[in-house]
Amino acid sequence: MISKEELIKALPLAGQYTEIKIPKRRGGFRTLLIPSPQLKRIQRKILRFLKKIFPVEQEGIFGLLSGSYIEHAKRHSDSRWIFSFDLKDAFPSVDISKLRQIIYGRIQLISVIEKKSPLHHLIEPEIWELSNLLIQLTTFNQTLPQGAPSSPFLFYLTITQSGLLEKIQKLLPREWKISCYVDGFVISGPKPLNSETKEKIFKTIEEFGFKVNSEKIRQFDCRQGDPLITGVRVNGKGKISLPKKKIRKWRGIIHRAALETDPCAKTDLGLKIEGFVASLKPIYGEELPPQIKKPYLAFKTKTRLKSM
Repeated sequence: MISKEELIKALPLAGQYTEIKIPKRRGGFRTLLIPSPQLKRIQRKILRFLKKIFPVEQEGIFGLLSGSYIEHAKRHSDSRWIFSFDLKDAFPSVDISKLRQIIYGRIQLISVIEKKSPLHHLIEPEIWELSNLLIQLTTFNQTLPQGAPSSPFLFYLTITQSGLLEKIQKLLPREWKISCYVDGFVISGPKPLNSETKEKIFKTIEEFGFKVNSEKIRQFDCRQGDPLITGVRVNGKGKISLPKKKIRKWRGIIHRAALETDPCAKTDLGLKIEGFVASLKPIYGEELPPQIKKPYLAFKTKTRLKSM
């Protein structure tokens, strides 16, 4: 747990951020606000506290508490039609006053029903003060700073506790599925999503204080090709795979590593190769793609012989 005194002591750190601009592939910049090391430490402690007091799972949410980007893609891998979109400026769009109310409501509930919790018997002014301290140390100029370790979880709280996913699900036919991976949403089903339903979904998102990024709206028919979901291709028949471009890139890297005169599995490159191969197992199982299997076996054989 975290004490009120510790939070008050950390308040002078609340504005200590460094702005970093990262170029986007399609032009423009992504602005990150990176907290100072001292502020980052307290934010990580706050994050652990929030994870203890809030429910840890919700169906359809991936990448924040549980569920990988691969599981996110698998959820839609047997659907013929894929409709996807991203939120625009998702973190800065979070309503901080509503977020404060969410945290306040949870602490208030715990103070009443969980007798063994250190939060038990907190009175209203104390709960409100604690909620304010948590918000002050995890926000900057009344927004969630993209770059703080606590921001993804606080965004997750806004999405889950507000009931946004459930409201969108009610707009869909029963056989359709919805999920999100951080600020990216995917809806899938047996037929195209009609314009009327799309408009209702976008309107609902706006009612919750967010906007859809018009440049990231996509609708795919899996019969016309395997669409990408968080970097993984789905074929509409239950199978997922990596894009061929990524496979070819790593095939070349592994092949060149196997040809080196002094290859070693413990070098940075060797460790990266082993990490990449390990990441393939949730997608392909124990059988590696043929394009990767042959150069990887050559790499392993040479490193094994070199170490003997």
